[in-house]
Amino acid sequence: MEKINYYEGNDDEFSEYVFFFIGGNNLNLSENGYIKKIKFMIIIKAEDLNIKMENIEED
Repeated sequence: MEKINYYEGNDDEFSEYVFFFIGGNNLNLSENGYIKKIKFMIIIKAEDLNIKMENIEED
């Protein structure tokens, strides 16, 4: 994995993770209730693997 972008949602939409892979593919994952429960595991694993994780604020 190359990097992870985290887009903060507003009141009426989920936040979203976008995982970018070395081969050029990516995976978009909405932060629903299930993903919200494992949010910190995602952050910790990214740190353990030295994967850059960036918070991006949408206008």
